Amino acid sequence: MKSCIQIHIYTIIFCFICLNCHSQSVIQLEQDGGVYKVPCVVNGLKLKLIFDTGAANVCISQSIALMMLENDYLSTEDIKGTAQSKVADGRIVDHTIINLKKIQIGNKELSNVEAIVIDGQSVPLLLGQSALKKLGRYSISGDKLILGTETSKRAIDKTGNKRALYDELIEDYDLGTFEEFALDVEDEGKRHKLYDAIKDEYDVSDFKSFTRYLLGEELAQKDIDILFNEAEESYYKGTYSVAFEKFQTLNNHYLLSAYGKKQFADCYFYLDRKEEALQIYYDIQNAIESDYSQYRVELYYQIGRCLEKIKDFDNAILYLEKVKLLAEPWSFYQRNAIEMLTTVYNEKGDIFRSKRVVEEYINQYLAFMEIEPTDCWDKLYVDEFLADLYFSRWCLSSNLSNDLEKYIIIAAAWGSKKAIETCKNLKINYSSKPFKYEY
Repeated sequence: MKSCIQIHIYTIIFCFICLNCHSQSVIQLEQDGGVYKVPCVVNGLKLKLIFDTGAANVCISQSIALMMLENDYLSTEDIKGTAQSKVADGRIVDHTIINLKKIQIGNKELSNVEAIVIDGQSVPLLLGQSALKKLGRYSISGDKLILGTETSKRAIDKTGNKRALYDELIEDYDLGTFEEFALDVEDEGKRHKLYDAIKDEYDVSDFKSFTRYLLGEELAQKDIDILFNEAEESYYKGTYSVAFEKFQTLNNHYLLSAYGKKQFADCYFYLDRKEEALQIYYDIQNAIESDYSQYRVELYYQIGRCLEKIKDFDNAILYLEKVKLLAEPWSFYQRNAIEMLTTVYNEKGDIFRSKRVVEEYINQYLAFMEIEPTDCWDKLYVDEFLADLYFSRWCLSSNLSNDLEKYIIIAAAWGSKKAIETCKNLKINYSSKPFKYEY
């Protein structure tokens, strides 16, 4: 496809002269070898960045980032996480993602620009698309960067659709054929690039309204209510394929809250589409932690389950440990997090740690209840929760271990039905306390 939106929309869509400008800002570029550098003020610090329409993000070196951090041009709150990227020589390198609160370029002030920090003294400082797409319309004339500002936005005919928008934009933008354009705007990523390209000149409202305009009229409120009810009813019945279709329609119209998206992701999970579920879980994590904080344990638990299924054991442990710490004591989520932790450690081959997780939980429960492990015999106590914990511990024993018989006996004595059945099958007496074990 030769459509600019599909191939180069964020590279050249802005690069033409503003025709109806009342004011312009002309910035002298500094030529250095085969590149041009743009003078910028980044969070108050003067820097010269290479003008690079092919770079996805603003890029700075680790040494400059550390200097900015030490001199209060950056704060720890501006550090957003880590990721990987492919550099020019083909290597995959780790980088840190940061937020630059303000970049001043001529008379333009750009707010909250994503940037990446790459280790190395020779890393070039790049002014990439994460900043350029916020500039509005600009052009390059020789060694000058010309920024233009419009006094008003052109309105798009709101009675139209893809065809109307295509006819409106084709005079100014290289969109390819209408068929190519129609396919492009079905893709959310490409649609977002189109929105970013035209929002400063055209009256396209917010991205959600823009999407609804392109993809169809908004749902009527009665239809929305029906979809919500049917989606949740199917979700709680466990008919996830039906719930998935309902949630997907709501999500396509941007009608799901963060918790609604969590249920949508759950459907992906139960339909064995773990990686797609995981992506949504990650996307809504900040919102769940702030606006829906009471549900964060559920979210962490689901993330842990996804990570275990895709064999990312180390990260699964991190999230399951969060559940263990944050869930209500002895609750469903805490208990299941413990069981999954033992599974993950087993899959990693760390049997010792797997056993220790259950043993520590048993000891915490005994202390909380102020009971002794042998009270099942000494005081004839029965506790199904504790019994199941001991049975779980027995399941981790091997045929060669000294505790193989001990834990099945004590689990049966505390009332585990599975343990009682096992003892009967193995002809093991659990009615009296064996004195050969330490408890």
